[in-house]
Amino acid sequence: MSIKTILACLTTEQAALRTMQAACGIAREFDAHLIGIHTIAAIVPYPGIALHIDHPQLREFNRASEEQNTRIKAIFDEWSSKEPM
Repeated sequence: MSIKTILACLTTEQAALRTMQAACGIAREFDAHLIGIHTIAAIVPYPGIALHIDHPQLREFNRASEEQNTRIKAIFDEWSSKEPM
């Protein structure tokens, strides 16, 4: 049985750099397909806790998340573009 698909979990920019280096090497060795996944954090309100997040805070949270998503995608694209198709 050989590996045919590698799923790289890209949690932060720093982790994405290390993960992509390792994942690309494994994918190359096994001639496997590489998939990157990055989940988007969410603000989760807990019942029973009075927590108010106003619109400016929510906008800033969403803006920062989007910037991180863009940087992590760029890391994935950079590393995966170096690999032969």
